[in-house]
Amino acid sequence: MTFEEAMVGLGELARGGVEVPGSVRLELRESTARIVIDNPDSRNAMTLRMMVELGEAVRHLRAWSGAVVILEATGERAFCSGGHLKDVLTRVRTAEQARMMCMAMGTVLNELRALPVLSVTWVQGLALGGGAELATSGDLLFMSAEAKVHFVHARLGIVPGWGGAGRLRARVGDKVAESILAEATPMGARRCLQVGLAGEVYSGRAAMLKAQVEPRAMWGHAAVQALKQACGWRPGSGTSGLEDEAMSFARVWLGEAHREALDSRGLV
Repeated sequence: MTFEEAMVGLGELARGGVEVPGSVRLELRESTARIVIDNPDSRNAMTLRMMVELGEAVRHLRAWSGAVVILEATGERAFCSGGHLKDVLTRVRTAEQARMMCMAMGTVLNELRALPVLSVTWVQGLALGGGAELATSGDLLFMSAEAKVHFVHARLGIVPGWGGAGRLRARVGDKVAESILAEATPMGARRCLQVGLAGEVYSGRAAMLKAQVEPRAMWGHAAVQALKQACGWRPGSGTSGLEDEAMSFARVWLGEAHREALDSRGLV
């Protein structure tokens, strides 16, 4: 799936129905940019409309000449709790729609990683389910000391679908990734650092910016792009490898185990 096809697919899924609060906004400066997930009343859960807005932010950044983009969220309680169930369960009713959502969202997240700029993910609070998958989408992942990453999918009778399993394997290796996904327990910041998921842990956002973002922002666009090319980056490199993960998600999305897990938690 191309990025353009992903945006069309997300737009079709998001069209119509009752709008649920939440937004994703892009803030641009000369050398740094912010993508901000803003839905704190729902632990920054992503509605379909927010997924479209995330894609639009990535689209703008493809032509941006800055150096560093930070993916972060509003508030301190949660980075992101994945898809907004009230919204997603209403709009994604078939296995094909589930596959489309996963392929499209995974393509957007991989395209974020494939931008010719350095992408930094700042996790402050809980990254749960799809939020854990978002946490893997940047070149670099940094966490606050209180933050946690929870690949909870197995406990909900589903699997990662936004490309998170593949990106997790790339970061920590197959065996560690399999253990993380099978255990499905929250990982504190120090554990994430130990297994290689996080690059560093900081007392707060200001400390992370001073140590990681401000020095890199001074490199400039050309230097950052050259660095990414030296590490294997190529234009369009974020749009492949998602089909198997999306198909696996689609098979279990409407399954009995997922329904029972949601029922037991009062989520449907």
